[in-house]
Amino acid sequence: MPFILSFKLIITLVACILTLLNWLISQRINVVDTRLKRLEESEKETKDFYKEIHNIKGKLDVIITFLQKNQKNH
Repeated sequence: MPFILSFKLIITLVACILTLLNWLISQRINVVDTRLKRLEESEKETKDFYKEIHNIKGKLDVIITFLQKNQKNH
């Protein structure tokens, strides 16, 4: 009988420890997942930002070329 009680106690302790480890791992996964989502959002915003800068640069190039041609004509 004492063997069965100690066996049940060991199984219960192992189950509790595994449950705690599962919870800790889940928390860590949630933290990593949140950071990954933020990184992906930041990457998308950066791509959009550089695309907009490229568009503005193109427009400025057209304006500068126009102004330089007008300067030469005067």
